[in-house]
Amino acid sequence: MFLLLILPILVSGYSAFTQNPYHYYRLHRYEGQLLYLESVRLGLGCTLVSATFTTLLNSFVPSSINFLNFEISLDIYRGINSLLKEIYHDSDSLTWIIIITVGSLVISKLYVFSAKIRLFIKAFDVTDALSLRRIKASIKRGKWLSRQDESLLSYNERAKIILMASVLKDSPIAGW
Repeated sequence: MFLLLILPILVSGYSAFTQNPYHYYRLHRYEGQLLYLESVRLGLGCTLVSATFTTLLNSFVPSSINFLNFEISLDIYRGINSLLKEIYHDSDSLTWIIIITVGSLVISKLYVFSAKIRLFIKAFDVTDALSLRRIKASIKRGKWLSRQDESLLSYNERAKIILMASVLKDSPIAGW
């Protein structure tokens, strides 16, 4: 039954590896089994976070809440288990595997989303736009100052420059 966990490990790892911009620009370094193992490493991390999060939610979240005299069930395990009992008689372990699988895919998407947010913040260059020196100079002149070369670049171009700089930083050619 636990062999079914291999599929979410591979799928969540592959989606995190190919959709994360940082890992996407480093794909050319890996081929064959190394690419497979890097994907498994990311997927295993997503699956372990999902299993931990699922266990904590099951332990600490109440099974139902009352909202405006309506009882809302929060017990996902019991709902999925009741649906699976009609199809599969030993549905306890299968229910946990389904919950961990869905959680693993969600964690993978959240990982990619957080990486894109971090890249957006780096590309926007908030620290430079709000630097004290630039604000003082802008107040003196009465006009907001910006970098001329960066103001012409789009977000995608800035993001590619940042990503390629991180890829080339540990390149053997960069030492020259």
